Amino acid sequence: MGAFTWLINIFNKSEERAEAQVPNEDYAIVNLLESYSIEESELELDKIQSISEGIVSYVDALIKDVAKITKIKDEAELAFVFTKVKKVSENALELNNLLEQLVSYYYDPIIKILEQVNEKKGVALFLEVMNRSKSNIDKLTQLLNSFIVYDDLLNPEKRVIEEIGKEFENKKFKDDFVKSLVEVRELIDQIILSPDLKHSLNLKILDTVKDEVFN
Repeated sequence: MGAFTWLINIFNKSEERAEAQVPNEDYAIVNLLESYSIEESELELDKIQSISEGIVSYVDALIKDVAKITKIKDEAELAFVFTKVKKVSENALELNNLLEQLVSYYYDPIIKILEQVNEKKGVALFLEVMNRSKSNIDKLTQLLNSFIVYDDLLNPEKRVIEEIGKEFENKKFKDDFVKSLVEVRELIDQIILSPDLKHSLNLKILDTVKDEVFN
């Protein structure tokens, strides 16, 4: 055996020993963390941002309008309020669809992977952060869905103006309506606008976890 062949054999055996030292479990975890990638364009984050800003703008205007109303006097006054309610409801439906898409494409698959990794390696903190963030998104979608009921209550095509007028004469109704508006505004601001969702989402979270676990 020549000296060159002998060196090659030594090198190959060293590589085999090195590979044997890496547990198969670790290879499985690496493959799992590399099994899913995220395309930012699929999340439509710019659209989520834009629609959220629109909702907040209409909500702010509604809060001011409702504070001034003691009684709905005519159809024009009702239309002035309901037009904004309708805009919030329409945008809320669209935002909910986008948030559901965000959950199914970003949160759910990543949480599922992290749960599997956490059984072998301690990544509980990453999992906790993702679950908390998803929970906030779910809370916002539920709140937006609950607001849509006002689209029916204040719709002059579905109820006579006298009935709607009585709603605004009811202090509890007004207080609940304003409270709902404030909650929508605060939650959108907290989850999507401050800081904006596009820059707060870690689209490379699985790479981050891999670096944390193996480095």
